[in-house]
Amino acid sequence: MYGSLRSCVLTAFFVSQTASAAIGTPTEPPSVEARTVDFRYSLPWWQTAICMPDDPDKTLVGKEGQALFDYGREGGYRKFGICMQPDLASGTRWVRQQTHTARVPIVETEKEAGPLKVLEEAFVVVPTKSEPEEPARFERLDGDNCNMNWCKPARACPAGFCDIMLANNGELRYHLRVPKKARMTIVFGVCEGWHKEAGKRPLVLGAEGAVSRTVDPIKDFGPSEPGLYRVKSEDTNGDGFIDLSVGTPRDTADRNAILNMLWAFEGDPPNDEAIFSQPENAYAFLQAGLAMPERRVVVLMTLKNTSSEPVSCQPTMRVQSVSAWSVLPVQGTTVVLGSTTRLTATCGIDTCEPRAKGELLVSLPTMTLPANESAQVAFVIDRNSKTAIPAGDSLGAKSALNVSEVVSLRDAARDWWEKLDLPYSTVQIPDAGIQQMIESSVRNIWQAREIKQGRIAFHVGPTCYRSLFIVDGSFLLESAAMLGRGQDARAGVEYMLSKQKPDGGFELLHRYWKENGIVCWAATRHAFLTQDKDWLRTKWPALRRVIENTKALRAEASKDPNALDYRLLPAGFTDGGLSEYQPEYSNVQWNLVGMKAAIAAAHWLGETEDESAWQKEYDDFYATFCKAAERDMLKDKFGNAYLPTMMGNYRNHTPQKGQWSFCHAIYPGQVFAIDDPLAQGQMNMLRATKVEGLVCDTGWMRDGLWTYFASFYAHAALWMGHGGEAAQMLYDYANHAVPTRVWREEQKPVGKGNDEVGDMPHNWASAEFIRLTIHLLEIDRGDELHLLEGMPAEWLKPSMTTRLNGVATPFGPLDMIVAVSGDGKTAVLEVKPLADNCKAVVVHLPGGGRREIAPQQGGKRTFALADP
Repeated sequence: MYGSLRSCVLTAFFVSQTASAAIGTPTEPPSVEARTVDFRYSLPWWQTAICMPDDPDKTLVGKEGQALFDYGREGGYRKFGICMQPDLASGTRWVRQQTHTARVPIVETEKEAGPLKVLEEAFVVVPTKSEPEEPARFERLDGDNCNMNWCKPARACPAGFCDIMLANNGELRYHLRVPKKARMTIVFGVCEGWHKEAGKRPLVLGAEGAVSRTVDPIKDFGPSEPGLYRVKSEDTNGDGFIDLSVGTPRDTADRNAILNMLWAFEGDPPNDEAIFSQPENAYAFLQAGLAMPERRVVVLMTLKNTSSEPVSCQPTMRVQSVSAWSVLPVQGTTVVLGSTTRLTATCGIDTCEPRAKGELLVSLPTMTLPANESAQVAFVIDRNSKTAIPAGDSLGAKSALNVSEVVSLRDAARDWWEKLDLPYSTVQIPDAGIQQMIESSVRNIWQAREIKQGRIAFHVGPTCYRSLFIVDGSFLLESAAMLGRGQDARAGVEYMLSKQKPDGGFELLHRYWKENGIVCWAATRHAFLTQDKDWLRTKWPALRRVIENTKALRAEASKDPNALDYRLLPAGFTDGGLSEYQPEYSNVQWNLVGMKAAIAAAHWLGETEDESAWQKEYDDFYATFCKAAERDMLKDKFGNAYLPTMMGNYRNHTPQKGQWSFCHAIYPGQVFAIDDPLAQGQMNMLRATKVEGLVCDTGWMRDGLWTYFASFYAHAALWMGHGGEAAQMLYDYANHAVPTRVWREEQKPVGKGNDEVGDMPHNWASAEFIRLTIHLLEIDRGDELHLLEGMPAEWLKPSMTTRLNGVATPFGPLDMIVAVSGDGKTAVLEVKPLADNCKAVVVHLPGGGRREIAPQQGGKRTFALADP
């Protein structure tokens, strides 16, 4: 298949362009000194996840050591509901920040204040039991939109009535985890703090096993008056969950559904006053921000006096919160934020001084450090207590820890993270900087995951991208499968397939026709990587319907012969820097990718009728694309021929804008041959825009750097035969991470501003780093596996060993070792046998030659590294 890939021939346009190089730009990077990972292009500010894998409470730490909680709260520091900044009363100067190791996300922030050296270690206390943690009994399904301090209740009640869970123009949806067929009494707690008149916002309360009930909190209780509604419920379908909902009638003026608090009781619940006093016999309890397990976060401060004289200092914690706070005389002093977060300290809190709105300065007792001596104190942050905090009452808080206990907890966290069963050993690179980036990427992908309805859900990030998107998710799931965790990834693939519309298509984003192609590619890629034909056969009817929907979209675009998108696809959404809905190529490119992947899968399964019919459709689709491309070709300022993302000689954007899908069409799509002039011109145009080694101004940010576009481009360069350039891109990509080894989606070049776009840590970026590292060592080309095509010279030094231990490929798991001799003159490549669908294993040698290994036999090859 590799040798039969078709070229998009645009001879007339390309007659004046060379086939191998951009005008005035090199095809390969110039020779440089040994490459290293040193974060030279790090953006100015960052945040790092310290939560455990699959943890729904996504705790992060900011660059200056801030503990950050409850993202998505308007008015909070960077939209975090709570920000806690450790410091000294006299102030400090930031020095550096790192994680303890790539595997251990204990964030270490170093500061100094005159002769004082300060180390702040922020970490989440890890479980002490080996058995899995019991999942939360209430699970919110519609998102996590909340408004804190939204209401001022007119009477004494639990503090949770001040906050609301909110569904804008929608419905709040919940699962209550119960024994199968169990019966429960659900108590909905509502306090309408916005409207003053009845009829403005009635609510429809739904519970499985009960008839929906329409209520009006203003009519029933009055404005800002907390009230309770009881509903009998039952797990009628025996799935172990009771479905709950809060919506609004269709004819209501205010369609924003709200709920303050939620309880479940086995049998009859207590009376209202008892519930307002927070009964301990509730089966489950939920309020805004509380669908979380209990967590404890610690900031351990180590202060060292480096002078020959005693030095006094006063540790502080500056607290910013969108929730109301109170100071209670419990265990010395406890600061309570909202009704879910409590702050104590190992040495007790000395003073709490209100500052600006929502800000509190918490100071510990002043301490004096003798000359050349050290001391430690710790702030302890308890989250999501199972018992809510009654407004104005004292609190039976957890005892503040002492320093020795905190140190023991930190050491236990280090050990727990180091021993955690994550797929670190699947890829082993001799360059420590690259290996650490791989391990950090793996950990961050698992930290962003969650368990939804009992299933693993891979999420792009912990804050604004806390979800699985079709495009991003496909590559996240591929990377998990490549690392040998195909069963973990399967739930995500099946989740995507569950979003299929009745007409067979996918359209989670409006007119995002590329989702058809992405799902086809993702599902078939997953089947190849897991070598699971039986699973793919169960999904085959769904994939047939996707192809039929794509054909229907093509028919819809075939009504007007004068239309720019005639016989391609209707006008749609590009994404990745372009937001217009008009005739464009990204949807076309991804549907070509998906159809090509489906054809290969049909061949693999022996579905010959589908293979033949789809190949005919693909050939026509591709030829139509080529004809349109010839019409729309332009040249950049260097003379490089390129195809704009938008059709019709569109010049409102820079040439590189929105070109992510074209890179994907090159690889993993394999739509273009290695010598295709269209692909060559496109790559030359992109190459000419590089800044700091990355393609510039191709995403949403003007003159910005879309960090993981580096992988899109590098994969395309590798496919087009530029392995050396792809290897250089890996290092440039790594050096746009921050010292805690995570990326933001987009950033400015160094010195060009502090703008930022997207989530952080961004785990499509993590997935792409894993994918690129692996594919430099092995890449599938049709039915052939090519090895070492982009292997950096830095990994071929004396006595170095590179290993892929069961990396999933379309031809089964790949076990490969490259071992360099002690004198650095030769290397031995060893490969174990692959599946029958691999027709050749091609080894690319450092000097440019090639050797082959019988794919079903495996074997060893020795090759020279040094000049004779």
